[in-house]
Amino acid sequence: MVDILVISHSCFVSVNRLIYRELAALGWSVEIVIPEQHNFGSGIRTSEDDSPRDPKIHRLPMLGLHGRFRIYQGLFKLLDRLQPRIVFMDNDYASLLAWLLGRWTNSNNSTLIVQTNDNLIKNPWSEISQGRIKSGFGSIGIKLLSDLVNSKIKHIFAINSDGIKLLNSMGYAGRVSQIPLGYDPNLFCNDPQTRLEIRKSLGLSKTTIAYFGRVIPEKGLHILIEALAKLKDLEWQLLLDEFKAYRNPYYEHIKSLIKEHDLESRVVEFEATHQEMPRYFNAADIVVMPSVSTPNFKEQYGRVAVEAMACGCLVIASDSGALPEVIGDGGIIVPENSQEALGDALSKALQNVEFRENLVNLATKRAINYLSIHQQRDLMSQVFSKILSPTSKEAA
Repeated sequence: MVDILVISHSCFVSVNRLIYRELAALGWSVEIVIPEQHNFGSGIRTSEDDSPRDPKIHRLPMLGLHGRFRIYQGLFKLLDRLQPRIVFMDNDYASLLAWLLGRWTNSNNSTLIVQTNDNLIKNPWSEISQGRIKSGFGSIGIKLLSDLVNSKIKHIFAINSDGIKLLNSMGYAGRVSQIPLGYDPNLFCNDPQTRLEIRKSLGLSKTTIAYFGRVIPEKGLHILIEALAKLKDLEWQLLLDEFKAYRNPYYEHIKSLIKEHDLESRVVEFEATHQEMPRYFNAADIVVMPSVSTPNFKEQYGRVAVEAMACGCLVIASDSGALPEVIGDGGIIVPENSQEALGDALSKALQNVEFRENLVNLATKRAINYLSIHQQRDLMSQVFSKILSPTSKEAA
């Protein structure tokens, strides 16, 4: 018997297993189920290799095309063998998998706990009336699935306040708590020596504005380029993550915008793994997240913002989704989809070093005190302990 069997699409990527390494280090016996292969960005990819501190990992084939109806081949034979006290599902709660796991846990004296990133609260009839037929009927389907699994889920973790509101409206009130997506403070931290080395290697000599993340329209990189085009009289360079896994027509649009505004000489591009990213965060002075909400997207968390804050960068972000609550007083929030507001914030940050440094100090403290993997680990462990028994892990 194991304490926790984690079932997670996201643990396909090694960095997302960090929280389970931390829980194992607290004394919980943890094993993880991940897909053998997953459709990620540019196509089908094989799961990333184990890290030395990873709990035992089970790679299973995934069946099904739609996210809410995917299941793992051989999962229930594994459950029967391991008899976990907690089944922790880091996937959609309104899904076929949740329903099947709920049936298994109810029949095997186990507990189903779920983590969700959901933050879109939709009125299906409003969606349909506005011509978003597919979205409206999708919302009805999600509500039906949620009602089906409701009684089978003991607790749900959400990563944003909109998620809490959504889950309460779905009938989970009293069984929901909010946790951060914790960053690794041993990896993401202010490192002056690394800063000197990487800036020299990249040829960065001016105040460096950076964009890290996927190159898709919802992330608003075009807004940043347009804002910077109006700040040519100021001294700055732009550091861009190529993110080759997400090459698409929008990426080519960004390249053409840079050329159109004659910004090529100011742009420095790089490609890095997640483990290498702290070097590039340290090279930057200002990290921008100009995300734009759509009917089907708003920022669920903002891991880039937190990692940037921990590395001593000023974060300027739009007010999309969870970004304001994650950044708090440790950055600048501007209205989304506003080149003017973003340009004004950048101009002030570029010209007022003292203002920038004061915000950076607040940001670093906020990241360390509230947003690290240690806060996430402790909050999760407290819930697990309370559910299993009042004393089982209190001393851990």
